[in-house]
Amino acid sequence: MNKVFLFFVSVSLTLASCVAQKVTLQHVEPHNWWTDMKWSEVEILVHAPNIANYKFEVKGLNVLGVTKTENPNYLFIKVDTK
Repeated sequence: MNKVFLFFVSVSLTLASCVAQKVTLQHVEPHNWWTDMKWSEVEILVHAPNIANYKFEVKGLNVLGVTKTENPNYLFIKVDTK
């Protein structure tokens, strides 16, 4: 199973299991990509209400960094798919 797919499932489950709060991802970019890409690092844009207030832990995928913007509804997550 593709590690990036596992990342999205993990993010969805992590956000859905937040205490007393349901979070729905409104937008994720890139929404798809192909296997065997030349570069293994992917930066993912996640859009959801107050997404910057959550902590991410992903099993099986190396999160290289999380960048918050001035708008708390957007978050950039850099992952290594190797």
